[in-house]
Amino acid sequence: MPTFQNPTTDAVEASEALRGLAHASRVFEDPADTYAVLGDLLAGVRSLRQVLDQLATTHVTNRVRARRRRGSDRRRNLRARRGRRAAAGGGVAG
Repeated sequence: MPTFQNPTTDAVEASEALRGLAHASRVFEDPADTYAVLGDLLAGVRSLRQVLDQLATTHVTNRVRARRRRGSDRRRNLRARRGRRAAAGGGVAG
């Protein structure tokens, strides 16, 4: 059941629903059902397009924050490696 508030949970459920559809659509008892399935999938693709647009917007909006964090993490990791090397007697700390 979609939450309409938690994108992570809803993405997992959407993935599971598509897996189920992939399995179920191997055989159609009534070929006319393909039209209903195609219509529902088209609606899903329109929603997917909206999701991808929103993900792209969020990514672009927050890329500076992500870059800063990634950079600070890299500096922190580099300092930790240098500290471990210095503690092991293999280099200068700093």
